[in-house]
Amino acid sequence: MVTAGLPDDKASTRERRWPVGAALLTAWLLPATTAKRTRHASLNKIWFLHFITALATATTIFLLVAWNEAGGRFDAWGAQIRGVFNRFSRDFVSAPVEFVLAATAIILLMELAYTVLAAIVMPWGARDEPLRKSYRSALCSTFLSSIHILVIVVVFGTVVVASQGLKQNWMIGHGLIKAENVPLAPIPPSMSSHDPGYSKALAAYQATVQQHQRSLAVIQHIYDLSKLPKPFYVENREPLLVSLGGVMALWLLWVLLRSVGARREVTPIARPPTCEACGYNLTAIPLESRCPECGMVVSASLGPDVRPGTAWQSRATMGTVWAWCKTAFIAIQRPDELGRQLLIVEPGNDHRRFMALHLPIVFGVGFLMLLIFALLSAPDDSFGAKLPRFLMVMAVFGMACVGGMVMFSLLAAATIGIFESFRYQRNLLPAAMQIACYLAPYLTMWAVFGGATGLGVFWAEDAYVFRGLQDITGVFHETLAVATWLVPNVACCIWFFLLLYRGTIGAAYANR
Repeated sequence: MVTAGLPDDKASTRERRWPVGAALLTAWLLPATTAKRTRHASLNKIWFLHFITALATATTIFLLVAWNEAGGRFDAWGAQIRGVFNRFSRDFVSAPVEFVLAATAIILLMELAYTVLAAIVMPWGARDEPLRKSYRSALCSTFLSSIHILVIVVVFGTVVVASQGLKQNWMIGHGLIKAENVPLAPIPPSMSSHDPGYSKALAAYQATVQQHQRSLAVIQHIYDLSKLPKPFYVENREPLLVSLGGVMALWLLWVLLRSVGARREVTPIARPPTCEACGYNLTAIPLESRCPECGMVVSASLGPDVRPGTAWQSRATMGTVWAWCKTAFIAIQRPDELGRQLLIVEPGNDHRRFMALHLPIVFGVGFLMLLIFALLSAPDDSFGAKLPRFLMVMAVFGMACVGGMVMFSLLAAATIGIFESFRYQRNLLPAAMQIACYLAPYLTMWAVFGGATGLGVFWAEDAYVFRGLQDITGVFHETLAVATWLVPNVACCIWFFLLLYRGTIGAAYANR
């Protein structure tokens, strides 16, 4: 089928479009496909979808809080929903101006967070285009991530409440408590604060709240004293929830980057041929001549062998290991030369794959470093007894290291790329992002160094080394410990930004 009046390629593109509302069902399952097929939608429509999703998320949290206060019991859920609603309505009636101002401030802060997040992830999908178009694309994808957050709230909130109910049911089933002794959260008074009996009703409600908290504390105390063998999901409820939270946070980052980095058809900006060293216009200057400004041979800027791509992009013929070694070496030792190899107009995905190759290593580094820390700090008899908890916490720390590495790379690329884009009047975010990805070996070594220095500082503090230095220097021992770890790691951070800057500048006058 061909749409009348359109060429075949444009007609097929028109047929592949999805209504923006379809993102509610597809964004969290097919983030890249959804981004590509809803790209025609205006920013206003996408923001409205984001706003509707945010309202749905707030409503879901409202319902989950009521369900939790009902102890996971559906028969008491309706009463708790009214109770939560009463609290909000009471706050609004008693101080409407403050309530509206607080709600407005929260909404504005959330929108500001989305706009800042869009700026941070913008380099991941930036192309050779005006900077504002890169930001618009990132902002649309960031607004669509509200759907992912709604999914996380539904899944995580349901698991939290349901797991608490499973714990209580286990205690009831083993006779530790009786079902009628499981307290429900008290319902606040529904009357207005101006009613005559409001003060008395509020005092009674506050007393009931204190009694409810004492009852929960008693139940927890009974659970802690129980010597009965507990199911794994009961014994390790908290670390399991923390692990689930870590997995969902990484999933959110993954789907966001999949959406931001979805391929876009961008028409390259027509520019005159320039010298790649100084930016001089080389129009009509023969290849065998030299640049009138800096003297570099013109063929070094416009010849067929200019910007062949990185060694990693030739790994199919060069070999993966050797290509990785060459790319890692040049990225750390000569980033400006690496910048002169990059393909800017058609960057591809190889740099993303290069970074992804290092993420399991960073996860292992975080996992191992926390394992060593646990072995050094935990009593001999506690580590084995709590091994599942330790493993889950270490896994979460490893996931945090992975997410931290990716977000730090994005933030650094955005900082350098945006600044240099204004300086050179050209979108240098694609170059900055590629350099940041190819510096993944440096970040991996930095992760090892940061973990090793942290363990060294911990050992030295445990051996009273810094307390001895405190007597000599007069500086508090904890300050000395923090400074010993912080100073070299700040130096590593500064050096990373310097390498990223040098590599980005190397691509400032790229012709292809």
